[in-house]
Amino acid sequence: MITRYIIWLLGEVFFRILNYIFFPVAWMFRTHIRGNDNKPKILWWMLHDGNDYGDNYFLEKHGNKKNFWTAYKWHMRNPLHNYYHTHRVKGRKENYKGSATIQECKLDSGLSWRTLKTMDSNGVFKDKHGKWIDYKNSILGKQNITFEINGRKYFRWSKCTPKRLFGNIWYAPEYKFGFETYHYAIQCKPFIFKRKNKLKINYNNIII
Repeated sequence: MITRYIIWLLGEVFFRILNYIFFPVAWMFRTHIRGNDNKPKILWWMLHDGNDYGDNYFLEKHGNKKNFWTAYKWHMRNPLHNYYHTHRVKGRKENYKGSATIQECKLDSGLSWRTLKTMDSNGVFKDKHGKWIDYKNSILGKQNITFEINGRKYFRWSKCTPKRLFGNIWYAPEYKFGFETYHYAIQCKPFIFKRKNKLKINYNNIII
């Protein structure tokens, strides 16, 4: 499993580099590429069919401007979407094994990605595009699990454990590596996180 993942990861990093360079070409000819049964797959892989400019939260963050630059930023945030969609491993996940941690006062089976959610200063949910940590909707902690799909072994390893820098400014790195949805992501930037009289996040252990 690890060898398969490393080989895939190296190839995927190469395709992401190509995506940064050649997405403008794919974008320029997107109508022709999408309407052509003999389309060049590598260019079609770089597009995000049905969602050229991002979700509502992303669009709002970029002034609701549906132009090339908004599309470019969205496709760099979610590169090779059509590739992921067509190469997704399908089947029922079973035989879960591993462990995880989760923030206190939140119920979780340990099978979900550890992921950060955000909000604005008024507490309105903003998915990934706010500046304040949404403690209620985030799934914080660590995750290290394996499972099988169609008799083949896959894994998920993710971590999101915000650390306080000073005051109510927190550093919230998020790491996701997985081999079933062909996924990896790294997000690192400072957030505001105001919790009354609490300067530390406590976690509970989960055995899967």
